[in-house]
Amino acid sequence: MLATGLLIVLLGALAIALATAPAWARLPAFLGWVAFSCRELVALRRGWRRCHGIRFLADGEVEIRNRDGPWERARLADGSVLLRRFGWLRLDTEVGTVIHEPVRGSCRRGCDWRRLHVIWRHV
Repeated sequence: MLATGLLIVLLGALAIALATAPAWARLPAFLGWVAFSCRELVALRRGWRRCHGIRFLADGEVEIRNRDGPWERARLADGSVLLRRFGWLRLDTEVGTVIHEPVRGSCRRGCDWRRLHVIWRHV
């Protein structure tokens, strides 16, 4: 996932660099694209290193399990998206770090994915 994200960053930067807009407009767009994309990739990498499990409780609370094994509280942040088979979760931990976590599932195959959709509609 990180390699794909890096490829998208490079392709986007190339598209901005080759755009027909004047140079004074391309430079801020190029720098903004690269800075924003790198920030998102760093948050995604941080999430993969830190989050080894996600648990959604019935009341909408979220817990994440770190490498050491204990569960800690987190909350869904703005910008989280849940589609039919794919989701992009942004989680704020109690210590203030933001974790981005891509998730996949199928409503036909997994009870947990269906339960997540039900909880998502009510949160």
